[in-house]
Amino acid sequence: MTGLGWMLSGGWMPALWLATAASLLLATYMRLLAPSFTALQAHSFFGYHVRRMKKMLKVLHGDRERLARVNRVRRLDHVLPALTGLTLIGWSLHFSGILGAGHVLPRLLLSAAVLASLLAVAFDYVENARLGAMIDALPAEPGDAAVRMVSRLTALKLWSYSVAAGIVLVDACMLVYLRSAAG
Repeated sequence: MTGLGWMLSGGWMPALWLATAASLLLATYMRLLAPSFTALQAHSFFGYHVRRMKKMLKVLHGDRERLARVNRVRRLDHVLPALTGLTLIGWSLHFSGILGAGHVLPRLLLSAAVLASLLAVAFDYVENARLGAMIDALPAEPGDAAVRMVSRLTALKLWSYSVAAGIVLVDACMLVYLRSAAG
């Protein structure tokens, strides 16, 4: 089998599992490399406080080693959003009936998952650029409006990734249910 027939038969699943593992391992490595920096972004579903961000940036300016680790994380963060977005889209395709078994509302959920994934990736890259500009401008302190903007982008990114991942989980549960109901 070649091309579309190979994908439809599930031959692409090892690549999807590999992409999932790579996303998780890269995110974990980034978290270990710069824990306070990544924790600020990872736990900010409602944004973060301006003073907390400014304090983190001030600490970065005074600690060359920590700043170097954060800059390595920033370089890795050029890959992670696209990899994560593609992985979520791949799972959505698999569970929606396009490349896997169908469920009740395949096109609606597929469209929502793809849109949420694409929005998450876009918010992630804009957030990375704005946050990177603040880090590159050190020792200058960013304005409150700039920090609030990055905070909103972080929250939007996290909510978008969560919606996409939630849809994938709902699709997976629906697939399991349909398969068990079918016998």
